[in-house]
Amino acid sequence: MVLFNVNLSFPERLPRDRASVVTALEARGFTVWNGRIQDITKRAVHEMNRRLGLPCTLAPREGAREERVMVKNNFNAHGRPEKLLRPEERELLGYPPYAPSPIVNFPEYPVLPRELVPADWWTSPDLVIERFVDNRLGLFFRVYFVGYRVSVSHGRATNTVRRINECEDRVDYLVSRPFLDDPQLAPLLPEPSASVLRAARTMADAFCLDYGAVDLVLDEQGLPYVVDVNPTPYWGPVSEGEEEFLQHLREGLTEDRPLYSPVSP
Repeated sequence: MVLFNVNLSFPERLPRDRASVVTALEARGFTVWNGRIQDITKRAVHEMNRRLGLPCTLAPREGAREERVMVKNNFNAHGRPEKLLRPEERELLGYPPYAPSPIVNFPEYPVLPRELVPADWWTSPDLVIERFVDNRLGLFFRVYFVGYRVSVSHGRATNTVRRINECEDRVDYLVSRPFLDDPQLAPLLPEPSASVLRAARTMADAFCLDYGAVDLVLDEQGLPYVVDVNPTPYWGPVSEGEEEFLQHLREGLTEDRPLYSPVSP
């Protein structure tokens, strides 16, 4: 198996002519994971939500003045991986010269009323502005995919930028990709986790995500919104009680089964 684990917002640019590389590997009998992922920017995620008919948090400029919005970098992970590229590497990979983001001095993505968002932020190519979707329980989700193995994980938090490894009351449902296709198994996954898995799998399939995570937020009515697709998710130190979760996902690496049809150059 070959896993492309490229921590950039445009993974398709490394290696160059990736489609030909993937085709050559598959012709030699290798199973290739994440070889078809092209663009995981926030704009790409919102555009995919639109194409698939999934709920979307993208905020229009016009709207209720007091509505809270979250301002994010368009690039994944605040654009930190791209910031590490040398000028010649940026040029080779098709990135423009580095320029600080308008929110570079904020420790986290800012959340503020629409009326307080600076006018130039709405038109900045570096930023994406989303409606701040939340629920009274502070419940949020991350769905991990490793081949056919999946964990639907959720927890609670009160801060605006939430990370699953820092949450309270964490729960992990260890399932498989086709879990909801089985009429006997599907009822075992309660709501809203079942709706979350359905949305996350739809998005993972659209991006051809063999390995990675999909992040979702939940509104007060229990409707899930996909806000991030990450082929290089960070986990952090392993805590007590997490071994079963990790073993479930590790076993996905040993199955070595292709999920998607071979790519064409």
